[in-house]
Amino acid sequence: RRHAKRRTGENKPTLAALPTPARKRSLKEAFKDSERKETRKEKNRLFAKESRDRKNRYIKELEEKVAFLENQVMKQKLELEQYKTFLKVSDISNDKETEIETVMKDYKNTKIYMQAQLQSFESNHSK
Repeated sequence: RRHAKRRTGENKPTLAALPTPARKRSLKEAFKDSERKETRKEKNRLFAKESRDRKNRYIKELEEKVAFLENQVMKQKLELEQYKTFLKVSDISNDKETEIETVMKDYKNTKIYMQAQLQSFESNHSK
């Protein structure tokens, strides 16, 4: 055993200078703290799972939107190609109609010219 040296009254520490002993928790309080930690951990797990689920639903929703919009873009491209093809065919037929109209006008003009020439020839030779 160790024996403490006797101290004189001058060097004696005061009560305020002595450290206060740590409060001892009862088993009941320690159990409550442990239970609170477990409850908090369980809630955190639950909230984390809900957060992941929300994120996954959001990602799935965005993927569906992207697929829908890509489908719409594809439809619009096909429709645009159909219109371009239609316009090309329309331009070709308009050009052909214009050609036909020109040929018909030329034919009519030529026919009228020939008739005029024939009448002139007949009138000059019938006299």
